[in-house]
Order: sequence, then C-alpha cells, then structure tokens
Amino acid sequence: MMKQACTLIITLSLVACGGSSEEPSAELDGFEGVRKAAKAQLRGSSAPAVSIAIHHNGELVFAEAFGAKQKGGKEPVDKDTLFQLGSTTKMFTALALLRQVDSGKMALTDAVPSVLPEMLIADDQQENWQKMTVHDLLSHQAGLAEFDGSLHENNRLLSFTKDSYPMLYGPMNPPGLFFNYSNSHWSYLGALLEQDLGASFESLIKEQAFLPLTMPRTTVSRSELLNDGNYALGSGVIIEGDELVYGSANNLNHIPSSELGIPAGQFTWSTPSEVLKMAEFLLFGNQDILSESLRQEMISPQIGLDIGLPISYGYGLFISDGFNDSEGNWYATPRLDHGGNTPAYSSMFWLLPEENVAVSILSSGAQTDFTATMMAALRSVIQLPPAQQVPVDAVDTSLYENHVGRYTGIFGPVEVSLSEGDLYVSIPDYDKQGITYQSRLVPLAASYFRIVFNEGRDKNYDVTFIPEVEGGESSYIRHREFVLLREE
Repeated sequence: MMKQACTLIITLSLVACGGSSEEPSAELDGFEGVRKAAKAQLRGSSAPAVSIAIHHNGELVFAEAFGAKQKGGKEPVDKDTLFQLGSTTKMFTALALLRQVDSGKMALTDAVPSVLPEMLIADDQQENWQKMTVHDLLSHQAGLAEFDGSLHENNRLLSFTKDSYPMLYGPMNPPGLFFNYSNSHWSYLGALLEQDLGASFESLIKEQAFLPLTMPRTTVSRSELLNDGNYALGSGVIIEGDELVYGSANNLNHIPSSELGIPAGQFTWSTPSEVLKMAEFLLFGNQDILSESLRQEMISPQIGLDIGLPISYGYGLFISDGFNDSEGNWYATPRLDHGGNTPAYSSMFWLLPEENVAVSILSSGAQTDFTATMMAALRSVIQLPPAQQVPVDAVDTSLYENHVGRYTGIFGPVEVSLSEGDLYVSIPDYDKQGITYQSRLVPLAASYFRIVFNEGRDKNYDVTFIPEVEGGESSYIRHREFVLLREE
C-alpha cells in the first residue's frame, strides 16, 4: 500500500501528521482542543479513523488524522488518507452541472425530458415529467422517489434513468411544490452530464469539478483509488461474499461501491483538505470555474425545508441561519453545510461564510457523530456567538383543521382526524397486518409531526403537512421515503 508523503502546514507552528506520537502543545498552535475532541469521539465510535481539516481566512490552518487505516490495524492514517464522502459529493455534482448551464448547454428552466430525450415514461406520469426542470432536480423539488440501486446492478446510469426508473418509480407528486430530499435527483443530474458531454459520470465529475477546484486525488473511480493506495477501510455495512453484513473491512472488496454510477457520486473518495477547496470557491468565487451569478444561486436559498427551523436548500447545499451543537444549543451565525453517509463512512462539511471559516471531517465509520469535534474546530479559530435556544417555530394548532382528511400513498388509505385538540392517524392496512402505532400524532413544530410506532418497528416517521396554497387545506403529507396525497 503506497504511503503519501507528509507535508507540513504552516500556522503558528508546524502541524504534525496524523499518527505521530509527538504533538504540538496547545500553547504552540491552539488546536489541542480539536485533537482531544477528535480522539475522544473516535474512541466512542465505530470508526477506525477520523480526519479533520480547517480553513480560515483563506488559508488551510489545520489538517490531521487519527486512528488506523482499518479496524485493529497498526498502520496509521494521515492527513492525506482518502475516505468516502457520501452525499457531501452533491455540492460537487451541482457545480459540475451549473458549469454546463454557464456554458449554455442547458438552462435551469429546461424540462428534464428535453435534456434527457427518449425517456420511457408511463402514460399516467407524462405530465409530471414534462413539468420537471433542472432547477427542480438541483433543489430536491422534483418529487423523485428513492430507489434500491442493488435491484438495478445490470444498468448503467444513463440507461437506468432513461429506461428503468421512469417506469418503475417516477415522481411521488407534481414537481416544483416542495423540498423532499432524494438521491434520485442526483442520479438524474449525473445522467444529464453524461447525456450532454458523452462520457461517464466518474470522469465528468473529475473533469468538471474536482480538477477545476484543484482536487487531484479526489475520485469516484475504484481503479484510481487502488493506484493511489492511501485509503481508509471503514466499519458499518460491508460485503461478505454476496451478502451485506455489519462488520469492519480488511480489504477494499469489503467496501460497497457503485461502478455503474447509481446513485451518482455517492462513493466519492477524498481528504478533508481537498474537500475544503470547495469552501474556498464558495467563499471567494472563481469565474474561471463558474460565473459569479451562478455561484450566488448555488449558495442562495431555493426552497425551505418546512420542518420548523430556519433551514433552506440551495443547489447542493443546506443553508441555515444558524446551527446547534450536540447539547441542543443554537448559534445564530449563517452556515452552509452538507453531510454524507455511505454504508461504512461519514462526512461533515460546515462553512460559516460571515466568519470565513470552514471545516471538513471524514470518518471511516457509518453514521458517526463528530459534532463535538466540529465545535472544537470552530472554536479553535473563531469566537462563536452566545448560545441560544433552538428557534423552532411553534406548533400551529390553528391549521389542525386543514390537515384533517383522507390521504393515499404507499400505506393505502390514511385517515387524519381531530379530537379534543389533537390530531390522530389511522392506517387500516397496517392495522390488518398487526403493525401497531400510536394513533395520536406527536407535534414537533409548525406543521411537522411524528408518527410513533410501537415495539418491533425500527423507526418512526417525521412528516410535514403541506398545502398547495399557503394557509389552505393540506394537500400532501411528506416524508423522505413517501408522499401521501389528499383524496378529492
């Protein structure tokens, strides 16, 4: 396995490479709190390793990694070790697509079928597809249902999005109405790139995003990763034979990948230092990469999340008025961010534009939480505003009557009723199957509620009631995995 040379980063002193037993003291560089938090959270997680980089006032001021390249291994990671990004790739895919808009190859208002011709679309979905635009895909407003990529392993990205997906899945609701996060949107953006530029997504994302941002080692290609040699093996869901099991990888064949590009970009490999090249671009711009007007569109709110918090989505980025730490404290300074998870890796990317600071944290563990490390990283270079209570919109009981009605979707009919000031839900098909749930909807914020399932069910559903006209009768019940439509 090829080792990368350890380069030195200049701050107030020289920062040591991850894995070294000789660390600078806090008096020398001020990052001891970051190291302590990272090591503590690493010990408490399933991840064999974590890597952190901090960008402040136009400079990379910190980059270190902790842990081993595989669970129980002796070879340490370093700041140049590659980890998977998961959905943090979405901001790079958005950039690649916006570059095509910049060059005039397509427009944000173009209907998807016009940019991706010869799609096989079911007759009853023609209207929804024809209304769907490139803007809707970039802002998670196309209403596309998630899909199980393992069911389509014989399809390439372009053929899958043109021939298979429209007949098997399609929009759950008319496009352009509300935000609903789905990886399918990003597979379609990848397909648009392939259709327009006539090459594979893995080569195009490198050509149109990674290399313009000077990220030479970032890759979606398994062969490039093997040639590089400096990568971390993760823990979480791995491949054993033909099965997915919980465990820790001891070779790259244990790590799930998508050579077919479905979903597009999920299995990108990078380092925190290279990820922060995107932060530099988002902060300062570069018209050789993207026009200033489209950069501004990328970092501007395009649609609210409707979960009772001041959070919106731009193009490939979440945009919020503030953020909370792991203790539930809220810090009122704007943030751009995008996390990511793959079966065996996790990613955090935070950018505070008013503070000129960005942090990338990558770990080789599934669903790991390094929020305390993120907060320590921010505090190592800036003073955060005073902590406040999280500004959650109060539950709007005046709209309860608007939510009452009969809805249909993947559960069959769903009845929502109002009794003594509370909303209740009835799911007859679940009742027949013996799936038990609490009939009272738990109010969380605004028009955001939780359906609580009893023992034997592995998750609850947080749903939002959404009207077509503000203040009007609710037309949809939205969850990431489904949308229920009101019956007329």
